[in-house]
Amino acid sequence: YLSFHDALTGLYNWAYFNEKIKTIQKTGDLLITFIVADVDGLKYVNDTYGHYRGDLLIKEISNILKDNFRDEDIIARTGGDEFCIILPGILKEEAERIVQRIKKKCLLLSSKRLPLSISFGIAEKKTEDVSIKKILREAEKLMYEKKFIKKLSMNINSPRRSK
Repeated sequence: YLSFHDALTGLYNWAYFNEKIKTIQKTGDLLITFIVADVDGLKYVNDTYGHYRGDLLIKEISNILKDNFRDEDIIARTGGDEFCIILPGILKEEAERIVQRIKKKCLLLSSKRLPLSISFGIAEKKTEDVSIKKILREAEKLMYEKKFIKKLSMNINSPRRSK
């Protein structure tokens, strides 16, 4: 079980995700949407409240992800605060609706001590001529752009301290 599952969250892990990608490449499945996600503020939570609270943040985000995707979707924790989701047969527009639902749930459950926020990048594969690696890079690039914009807006909107 642990060879393909993350011990903290129970989600699939990087090894399983890679095996699934290989299978998709062999079968040549079309119309697959990929989501790359990264938890916002994990370092802040770890540094301010400790790693126990950081683990709680990751677990809570994982539970929200589990609650918002179908059983046939693959949700994998691929790094410390990174997740990749494979949505077979789902268009990018539907994935965007799911992401909005997840963001609303995060806002609803968020608190100062456990700020639930996650940045997403979404890309879809609809043709054979585009590699899955390229699609994943596109989703990751979009996720980092959104994360940067979110961080920038937080810095702009935070009150300045006088010296």
